[in-house]
Amino acid sequence: MTVDRLNAGFGIATITPDRSLPLAGISGKRFGNQALDNLKVRAIAVTHADTTLVLVSVDVLYVSRTFCDQLGSWLGQNFGITGDNLLVAATHTHCAPLLFDRYFQDVLTDNEFTAHAMAGAQSAISTAIESQSEAVIEFSSSSANVSINRRAQRLDRVEMRRFRLRRSIANRPNPRGPVDNTVRTIRFRMRVPDHPDIVLISAGCHPSIIREDVYSADYPGLIEHHLNEINSRPAQVLFVQGFSGDSRPLLLATAPMAVWPPGRGFDWLFDRQKFRKNSLVSDANWVAATLAKSIAQAPVAPLAALRLSARRVEVSLALDETPDFDQLRGLAESESEPEWRQNYARFALAAYDEGAIVPIRVHRWSLGAALCIVGLEGEIFSEFSSWMDREYKDQGLNVVPAGCVGGMVGYIPTAADLAEGGYEIDRSRTMFGLPSRFAKSVEGALKNGIKEVFSDSLS
Repeated sequence: MTVDRLNAGFGIATITPDRSLPLAGISGKRFGNQALDNLKVRAIAVTHADTTLVLVSVDVLYVSRTFCDQLGSWLGQNFGITGDNLLVAATHTHCAPLLFDRYFQDVLTDNEFTAHAMAGAQSAISTAIESQSEAVIEFSSSSANVSINRRAQRLDRVEMRRFRLRRSIANRPNPRGPVDNTVRTIRFRMRVPDHPDIVLISAGCHPSIIREDVYSADYPGLIEHHLNEINSRPAQVLFVQGFSGDSRPLLLATAPMAVWPPGRGFDWLFDRQKFRKNSLVSDANWVAATLAKSIAQAPVAPLAALRLSARRVEVSLALDETPDFDQLRGLAESESEPEWRQNYARFALAAYDEGAIVPIRVHRWSLGAALCIVGLEGEIFSEFSSWMDREYKDQGLNVVPAGCVGGMVGYIPTAADLAEGGYEIDRSRTMFGLPSRFAKSVEGALKNGIKEVFSDSLS
């Protein structure tokens, strides 16, 4: 088999703030009082047959569509590369300032940090484009048992106080639930002697391990160190978050035996296994090391028949019901509500005045007929990744899932998960400006959007 070659380049910039800013991603006020490790922007540029694709990975919880569109405009003006050829992904660390302008919690965006991150992204992209040299592509797929489904049915305490036994979905470990522990790796093996390879990793494990008041990329920032300890060839690593909206890292705790207070007694009787909240840097290192070992041991396949292409389509996701505009107006005008809830109501009124429709972009970033990345503006449930594998494996196509790409509309569940409810379905929706839960048609609409973004590349 003849292996095609292309040009690939890598760029990196540090975007750690030089002052304390609020951290996004975990309830409760947290501030970055020091840097456990630096927040980075990493970029890769690949060119083949006069087509250049660029991927940027930013160490933040989410990126906004505004940020991505502005970066795409800059890319076109300075390098003549269309914005459709750009993927901007958040690594989804929970220890970074907010870089998202539609996040309705008690955390606000900081304009100086946004400008700083934009400058870092532009610097990393420029370096990646200007430093390209010859490379070949290899793909590998392996498994690392680092995540577990977090949607478990449990007895509802509120209902028990009413002498009714009912179950609800709780944020608890669910070993029987779907989870994507596949690690997908694209390696750009550089032909220049002593030049580090570029490794792009997709893993469906939430970077929500480190919870202190620190700036940190969490485990994604540690993978490069562990991978380079194992491999003889040095590598520069970019990370994209896989589809993991319904999972958490496999860090568990057991409720101790107790009869008092009643809540602890209930936990011991009915809800013994929970997620460990006091996770440590050593836990983040365990995840990173496990992923690195899985990658190093995986068999690799070189990619032939290169053909770079990209496409972006927009899909309409329906909400379950038309917003209650009277209720939203009352919330927006209430002086007793926190400012963020008023802002949520004002946003919902403006966004949904013409109907209960949420637009979401589907991105395809293809390296050839056998390998591509699908990026979505959401925290996507893991079943969608399994579905893509089933849908396209028979066609010889390896699809790398990437969530938190190009913006954020919220958690995107399957129809079955919607029916069950829970945090991702209901309690989180105001965070993203959604006035009601998604309709059950969301699963089919998103799958059709993914099929559409492939319609010009598989014919």
